[in-house]
Amino acid sequence: MITGIDHVVILVDDLATAMAAYQRAGFDVVRGGAHPRWGTENALIALADGTYLELLAARDRRQAAGHRLWMRPTGQMRAPGEYGGFMVGTSDLAGDVRRLRARGVAVGDPAPGARVRPDGQQVRWRLAFPERWDMPALIEDATPRDLRVPAPVGVNRHVRLAEVVVAVPDLEDAVHAYTALEGVTVDTVHDGTPSMRRARIRFAHPAACPVVLMQPAPGDDLHHHMERFGPGVGWITLEIEGGMHRLRALADAPQGQAAVRQLEPAWTGGVRIFVAERLGAG
Repeated sequence: MITGIDHVVILVDDLATAMAAYQRAGFDVVRGGAHPRWGTENALIALADGTYLELLAARDRRQAAGHRLWMRPTGQMRAPGEYGGFMVGTSDLAGDVRRLRARGVAVGDPAPGARVRPDGQQVRWRLAFPERWDMPALIEDATPRDLRVPAPVGVNRHVRLAEVVVAVPDLEDAVHAYTALEGVTVDTVHDGTPSMRRARIRFAHPAACPVVLMQPAPGDDLHHHMERFGPGVGWITLEIEGGMHRLRALADAPQGQAAVRQLEPAWTGGVRIFVAERLGAG
């Protein structure tokens, strides 16, 4: 059973530098540890809704280049400052893989993953990647999830993932694939631009963050993004309780407004992250 978005992967050049930038922006960042099998290491920004942002760096670029998170659809290696994708949690990975295949979505076999935390604790999980680049990977914990995901502290306790925007070349085709995931519902809406169409994917858990599929118009920024990087995550939006000024990078933001602010690329390493105030909360 799909439980909702687990985390979003942000590729970074140097982990310590990326951690320092997000910390200066106001987030609490925890070093996650090394992935010996993949030649990578990560740090985590745990959020109030149980999701997290993963800062993923290649310790060995040759070794990391073979991993799906570092690959573009063209076969080229992704660069720091790109999204590596996102993952949804599942309590039945083998069953969800069977269901996806039965509904016509090609997906790889489940494979083990592991990370060694700085304190020596090993964390284990299993992953399965659909062949589609605009779909999330599926992750199932083999050790307790709280060993993999730290509790949010500091400002992170007031921040949650509001939406993950995914660029797709064909909305109907993408919607068909996403509805193969167990327990999702779809609302298709237009934003006023005839050639820009979107669909909101909602998971069964009422508190789960939605995925917004967008088929961008030629000439649109998101269309240029998709041409350069391929289908996949275009940006994410975070919601913050109690005023955007809680986040150091937005200390000068006006309070009590629903305006959405983009974090400067200097804070994010290049990926697009928007922040909105969660009105009526906090």
